Amino acid sequence: MHAGPDRLLADAAGIAHAADARLSAALDDLFVADQVRSTDRQRASMRLMLDGLVQEVEADLRAALVGRLGPAAPEVLGVGRVSIIRPVFDRAGVLRDRELVALLLARAEEHRICTALRHAADGTSDTSVSAEGFECGDPALDLALKRAESRRFDQSAAPRLAACDLPAELLHRLLWWSAAALRDHLNRTTGLSPDLRDDALAGAVLTRLAGHDEGLTLDAAAMRVALAMEPDRPELLDVLRSGRISLFAALLARQAGIDQPAAFLLLSQTRAGARSPFCCARSTCRSRPPRPCCCRWPRPMACRTRPSRR
Repeated sequence: MHAGPDRLLADAAGIAHAADARLSAALDDLFVADQVRSTDRQRASMRLMLDGLVQEVEADLRAALVGRLGPAAPEVLGVGRVSIIRPVFDRAGVLRDRELVALLLARAEEHRICTALRHAADGTSDTSVSAEGFECGDPALDLALKRAESRRFDQSAAPRLAACDLPAELLHRLLWWSAAALRDHLNRTTGLSPDLRDDALAGAVLTRLAGHDEGLTLDAAAMRVALAMEPDRPELLDVLRSGRISLFAALLARQAGIDQPAAFLLLSQTRAGARSPFCCARSTCRSRPPRPCCCRWPRPMACRTRPSRR
């Protein structure tokens, strides 16, 4: 059986479009500087976290819709193995959000650093550094940080970005994008009343947003613990060796007088020359409190203590 001319033209158009897309991707990749190119591991981690995040948001909205619609809920909402939202997102390109990608990249970098520290620890016999020793003395703050840290990885130790760790504005966008995708699908595939559908979607999104507490995110919990700690403890590099990356970044930000994103960027740089800023911002030793930082990034080397001249 031979394909008709319309089918052949459609196939040719699809092949031409795919070839053009491959060419555009090859051009972009060819001229990306090596120092800013993401590694294969980073891209894999970011895709894994993005898939998990979208699945979590879709599952939450579906469950909320089923609860609100009751017997009127379409059966498609209960078929979790078939994604409704992700194909719409991919076609619309809404996931190309700079804030979202920045979070994914930071979490991928955190996972890379934790993995490297774990491998380094496996090769030594030093067991003197324990994550349990770095607490601020407030059980509620310590528990909140440990709960937030436990969300960084899934059961297989793969990196994870939970919806509750998103900034409020980003979660707001993601939820309403998801609601729009579900609304379009339900409008095309079901006979659900438009008013009933829209009320249920709006109620589900608003309830989820009302329950979101940006103060419970990992970065916020780490900064609260860092601010509550005594100024002469802990040793920054010991916190880093324990694998508590977010707490390390918060303590570094506090001691160096910079914000958390800048502290994390210093930590995640792989160039040897970029490591000196956070090394000189560390506390001088455990036996005495660190001197206050006398400057601001990007001139951290001036913070090094020098003997006074008489």
